[in-house]
Amino acid sequence: MSNKFFSQKNVRLQILISLAFASELLYIIIASLGNIRFHIPLFLLSYGAIFILYALACAVFFTGSPDPRRLSAVQQFVRRARTPFEWLNEFFERQTVKERLWSKEILTVGILFGLIFRVTLLFTTPSLSDDIYRYVWDGRVASEGINPYLHPPEAVELDSLRDTDIYPFINHKEISTIYPPVLQWVFAGLYQLKPTVQIFKVGFLLFDLLTMLVLAMILKALALSPNRVLLYVWNPLVILEVSGSGHSDIVGIFLLSVLCWFVVQRKLVLATLLLVLSFLTKFITIVLLPVVTFMRRESKLIIPIQFIILCGLFYLPFADAGKELFSGLSVYAAKWEYNGSIFPLLAAGIERLLKDEWIVRFMIEPKGMAATPETLVTRGNDMALLIAKIIIAVSYSGLGLYYLVRLKKDVEREGQLWFFRLGIILIGSFLLLAPTLHPWYLCWLLPFLVVVPNRAWLLLTGLVVLPYWILVEFATTGIWQEVQWIKYLEFLPFFALLAFDYVRSKLRTSSLEPRGNRLQSSP
Repeated sequence: MSNKFFSQKNVRLQILISLAFASELLYIIIASLGNIRFHIPLFLLSYGAIFILYALACAVFFTGSPDPRRLSAVQQFVRRARTPFEWLNEFFERQTVKERLWSKEILTVGILFGLIFRVTLLFTTPSLSDDIYRYVWDGRVASEGINPYLHPPEAVELDSLRDTDIYPFINHKEISTIYPPVLQWVFAGLYQLKPTVQIFKVGFLLFDLLTMLVLAMILKALALSPNRVLLYVWNPLVILEVSGSGHSDIVGIFLLSVLCWFVVQRKLVLATLLLVLSFLTKFITIVLLPVVTFMRRESKLIIPIQFIILCGLFYLPFADAGKELFSGLSVYAAKWEYNGSIFPLLAAGIERLLKDEWIVRFMIEPKGMAATPETLVTRGNDMALLIAKIIIAVSYSGLGLYYLVRLKKDVEREGQLWFFRLGIILIGSFLLLAPTLHPWYLCWLLPFLVVVPNRAWLLLTGLVVLPYWILVEFATTGIWQEVQWIKYLEFLPFFALLAFDYVRSKLRTSSLEPRGNRLQSSP
C-alpha cells in the first residue's frame, strides 16, 4: 500500500489547492454581498460551505505530523532554491513528480491562501457588527485629549467631534466606552495614523499576522507539527471577525499568544505582564491568573501582586473619570444577554420558581416601588438573572478550584501541554456559562486549540455564526429578537460531540490502563 501511495502524483497537494480555491471563491461571494445584514441566508450558506472545506483541510492536512523520512530532502530542496522565485519554480515543477507531499508545501499553500482570504474581506465595509465605529470614536476622543471614559458619545461635551462618517453608526451612544486602557491606546494610535475604519482593520490584521508567528514559535518550542498553525490561519471565524468585521479582540488574542509563549519558556514574570496587557483588552483572561500564579514554584504571591500593581498603573492615566471609569462596563455586565447557552436556561428555570412575595420583599419594597403586574414581571426577571449569576459564579469558582488543586499532578502527567488544555477548559467554560456569547468571543480559544486541537470546540467556531440570523428581522424591522431553534442548531451538535469525545477518551484511557491498576482503583 505504501508503494502505491508514493507512486501517486501529488494528488494531496492538488486537493489542498482545490480546497483553497473553493474557499476563496466563497469568500469572494461573501465580500460581494455588500451589507450582509440584508443577505443573511446566503451569507450563512457560504460560511457553512467554507467551514466544511476548512474541516476537511484540518482532518487531512493540518493536524498531521511531518514525515521524518523526508526532512533531509526538504533541506536539500531549500538549499537548491535560494530565492523565492527559484522556490516557486521548483514548487510548480514538482506538481508532475511522483513524490509525497511535504509538510513545508502544506505550510506554504496554507499560509499563502490564509493571507488571500484575509485580504478578500479586508476592504469590505463591516455590516455584521458596528463595533469598529466605536473604536474609531474612542480613538478620536482620546486624540483630542479627552478621557474616553468621561462621556458617552451622545454627551453635549462631545458635540464638536461628531461627523457623518463615524458617529451615526455608533451603537448605544448613551453608554460610555467599555473598552479597557490597552485598547484605548491602540485606538488612539491607529486614529493618529488615519481616522478611518479601513486603517483600523489593517492595524488589526497586523496583530492577526503576528499571532500566526507567535503560534508557530510555540509549536516549534513544543516540538509539534508546524502544520497545526493552519488551524488558526484558515479558521473562517477569525478571518470573518478580524478581516471582515474588524474586531479588536485580536489585539488581546495576540497578547494572549505571547503569554502562552512565555509560559512555555517558563518566564512567568513576563507572562504576568502579558496577562495584564491581555486582560486590559478583554477581562476574560483573568481566569488564567490563578493558573500562572500556581505554576510558580515559590513566592507565589508575587504574581497577583504584580498583576494588581500593573493594572493600577495602566488605569492611572484615566483615573480622572472617577466613578465613570467602569460605568459602561457595569451596564454591559448588568443588562447584556445574547446567545448564551447554559445561562438563559438556568435564569428561565429560576424565574418560573420565584414566588411573587419573594419578588416584592427583595426586589420591589427595598426600591420603594409599587407591586404592579408590570413591576412583578420586570423585577422578577431581574431577580432571576441575579440569582442565576450568583449560581454561575459559584459553580465556575468551584470548577477553577478543582483544577487548581490538581494542577501539579496534571502538569506532571502532560507537561506544558496541560496549560493549553486548561486554557480551553477555563475560557471555554466561562464562555458557555456567560450570559453573552458573541461569535468573535470564540476566537480567544484558537491559540489553545492550535496546540491541543479539540473537534467539538473547532466545530463551535463554525456553528457560532448561526445567531447572525437575528439580523434578518433586525435589518428590516429594527426588532432584536433571538430565535430559539437557531440556538438548538448551534449548541446541540457541539455538546453532543463534546460528550462523545469525552466518553471515548475515558474508555480509551481505561482500556490502556494496566489490569493491576484497574483492580487497585476499583472500590
